[in-house]
Order: sequence, then structure tokens, then C-alpha cells
Amino acid sequence: MSKKLSIIRFKPKPEHYDDFLQDVIENGKERDPGTHFVMKKDDEVIAIVIRDAEGFEQSAQDGVVTVSYTHLTLPTICSV
Repeated sequence: MSKKLSIIRFKPKPEHYDDFLQDVIENGKERDPGTHFVMKKDDEVIAIVIRDAEGFEQSAQDGVVTVSYTHLTLPTICSV
């Protein structure tokens, strides 16, 4: 089965950085072990996600779960 790798870079507003980071970490705990990773660099939060290609395509067709982005600048998403 083929996999998709997504790298999502977020730059939370400074006043929301800690809360946002904790939310990303908690979200990853609900996923399969070894498929969600979180890194920090300076003022960015970087999420790395490995998913089945089929599940990724189905999620894209179904739409993305909506979340509030009031505490973020626009994320940079790279999927390969």
C-alpha cells in the first residue's frame, strides 16, 4: 500500500503558540503510532504526517475537518 507524506508548517501568533502546540501534539496522540510527528523551530510548529494514499485521497474528497485558524498565520502544506 502506498503512503503519502505531508509536512505542514504553522506559524501561530505568539500569544497562542503554547496552546496551539499542545493541540497539535494531542491531535497526534489520537492517530496510529509512528504516523504523526511534531517539531518546533523558532516560532514555527511543523507537523509531519504519514498516511495511506487511499485514505488521503478520500479525506481530500470528503473535505477537511474545520478548525479555527484565528490564532494562526496561513500554514504551508507540502504533500508528496
